[in-house]
Amino acid sequence: MKVDHSVLALFAAQHGVASLAQLIERQLSPRTIGRARQRNELIPVLPGVYLLGGDQLTFEGRAMAVQLHCGEACFLSGTTAGALFGLRSMPKRRIQVTIRGRVRVSLPSWVQASVTSWIAPDCVELRADGLRCTDPYHTLLGLARQFNDQRFQRAAEDAWHRHLITPGQAAQFLERYRGSGRAGVGRFERWLDKTGAQELLNIHRSSGPDRIAVGESARVGA
Repeated sequence: MKVDHSVLALFAAQHGVASLAQLIERQLSPRTIGRARQRNELIPVLPGVYLLGGDQLTFEGRAMAVQLHCGEACFLSGTTAGALFGLRSMPKRRIQVTIRGRVRVSLPSWVQASVTSWIAPDCVELRADGLRCTDPYHTLLGLARQFNDQRFQRAAEDAWHRHLITPGQAAQFLERYRGSGRAGVGRFERWLDKTGAQELLNIHRSSGPDRIAVGESARVGA
């Protein structure tokens, strides 16, 4: 398959994968793509998503393939987001993705999808490599729903030591979900109790202010 630099650059920028629509946008005809598939120059990963022949499909490549397949309405979450943030001991066998709205897509067993009707506007981060995932605080809340206390505490400590979060800011973050009955909040709060951040937040709440001052939050997370 003879392709120009823009096509090769696309694969390189997306961890070795690209969608059918992206290839057509770069002037590859369906006939050319079909021949490339027959010659194993393009390897199907998901319907409408291909790996460049000769490349190895990495964890990030699988995550990008899922994102391309599910479209703009999705973002990576759970253990997949945790792994992208560099948290240790995050399972990578399955790609976890959240899809907004009632979009239905066909997914293989190595993809675990959740559907949501609403997300916080600041929930999702766009990485430099184009992958969309939940921010560190929403990622931890998602992990709190999946993990037991011990496993979650290890993940939270890891995020803290990597300077992804501070306990003080995490306590502020949980304010919006307290009393909502949302799974994982209690587990997250138990970790905060161990750091002392929750106690400080309770003191400030009882004395009037709704939020911890930035300087005080930073001291709690130091």
